Amino acid sequence: MRIEYTKAAQKSLRAMPAATAQRIMAAVDGYAASGSGDVKKLRGRDEYRLRVGGWRVLFEKDRDILIVVLALGSRGDVYK
Repeated sequence: MRIEYTKAAQKSLRAMPAATAQRIMAAVDGYAASGSGDVKKLRGRDEYRLRVGGWRVLFEKDRDILIVVLALGSRGDVYK
């Protein structure tokens, strides 16, 4: 499965500590490879969220071929 990061997601990754960014990217890669992880579909939206500790990754799936990471942030701020 191919993974793409929006410019906003890339900017968020650069702004956070390197260890946290690596952990988040590893979780996204793991989900893309095996489909496992703490993932839920968001109600009222076409997006999914992946929980990585206190961080959330918002993404869209396109027919199990592509994952587009839209936003990254702490659990309280990313949904706004």
